[in-house]
Amino acid sequence: MFDRIERREIPGQDLYGVIARMHHALSATGQIGLTQVTPTSWVGKSPEVGLGMVIKATVLAYPNPYGTTMDLKLEAELEDKGILFLYVSWLVCLPIAPFLFFYAYNDAKKRKAALFEAAWAAALAPALAPSPAWAALPR
Repeated sequence: MFDRIERREIPGQDLYGVIARMHHALSATGQIGLTQVTPTSWVGKSPEVGLGMVIKATVLAYPNPYGTTMDLKLEAELEDKGILFLYVSWLVCLPIAPFLFFYAYNDAKKRKAALFEAAWAAALAPALAPSPAWAALPR
């Protein structure tokens, strides 16, 4: 229903390390667990949130000589409960349905913004390995 795609260039050749960091960020922020479906694509889905909305994530990676190009697509969809809730509110009281739909849209928009921010921050963060320069310093 509401989808948004962002593309970023990730330096380095550690594709699975980047995906692991992104998977951790998505699961911590939105409870989205990624499952690998092809060697360079992952999909996941969050549990239902307010008004029957779920957020689905798709990560596509395109390796290139300079690093990896990654696409992150987040889409918010109404599940069965949300469609039923919207239909019943439409039948019972017509003015309530547009407000509920508007609130669900705003909630999904805020969640997607937080998920994009967390996923890209994790993907672009350097690996948390100690620098060799720190070993030479006195303790």
